Amino acid sequence: MSEDHVGYVELNGRIVRFPEARCCFKDGQLDAEAESSKCRLMLYGIPFRDAKDVAGLSGKVFGPDSETVRSDPIAEGGIEIKGMWLCYTSLTVKCGTFDAGAGLLTVVFEGKAVDAETGFRATLDGMVRCRVVESLW
Repeated sequence: MSEDHVGYVELNGRIVRFPEARCCFKDGQLDAEAESSKCRLMLYGIPFRDAKDVAGLSGKVFGPDSETVRSDPIAEGGIEIKGMWLCYTSLTVKCGTFDAGAGLLTVVFEGKAVDAETGFRATLDGMVRCRVVESLW
């Protein structure tokens, strides 16, 4: 991607920008990753079982009030920053537009996270424009 960043996460008022992000949609679940030299964002196992493909994700929402809650994606992802591993304690994920020509899906997220070791707590929100790939692994 030719941009200097494709998204960001704001943690307790501090912004980290991501130069690249990627996602895949398989078996009714969205996995997305974004990484910079300072931070790694992981959104794994976000259930969107009623979407048949990536194009069907536009406008879908996962969160505390969502009807799509069928598994625990909060346990499957997190944020790694400054030697800490922040686990989500709450999470809302909204799928925006899918640009089929460019192969990009916009993903917006917000929530809260905690580092179990230090007790550090963070409020987070952000957005990434993910390059759609067959697999993250």
